[in-house]
Amino acid sequence: MKGVITAAIFTLLALPSVASAADLKPYAGIGIGGYTFTGAGTSFGGFGQVGADIGDYFGAELRLGTSSKASYSTASFNGEVKLDYIFSYLGKVQAPINESWHVYALLGGTTAQLTDTIKTPGWIFLASGTNTLSSKSTSFTAGGGLDFQVQDNLSVGAEYMRYYKDVSGFSANLKFLF
Repeated sequence: MKGVITAAIFTLLALPSVASAADLKPYAGIGIGGYTFTGAGTSFGGFGQVGADIGDYFGAELRLGTSSKASYSTASFNGEVKLDYIFSYLGKVQAPINESWHVYALLGGTTAQLTDTIKTPGWIFLASGTNTLSSKSTSFTAGGGLDFQVQDNLSVGAEYMRYYKDVSGFSANLKFLF
């Protein structure tokens, strides 16, 4: 896992040596939206992102985000699930539609820590209580979106991502282009 993160960081840092200065377009931004947890609903969340586009067709990006809690219920217990953190390292393939609009696909990996709190109400034979389970996992990540360049140094967009098996997200993004 540490090797994957290290490789992603070195890849992002090595971009200037791969592309000429005219082709390298760094950016930083934020995304705000919802994370959907399979079987547990949707919660509010967001992420920060840094990346660079190489020419019109490729790029690389790193993301770090979190979410609020999503509540769920079953016949025997209630629960809440939350992303403590989500770290993604992504390659980007994109295509300009025209001078202002770009469509893109992101592929890579995500490491995330998820906390699931289960509350049992208590019955005659079972005591009530709260159990908290925390799990960390790494998985393949894929998604896509659409960007609109408002000004030379500012773009807005929307996207959908499948971060890993049980977590997907949709967001509205704001990027500052350098």
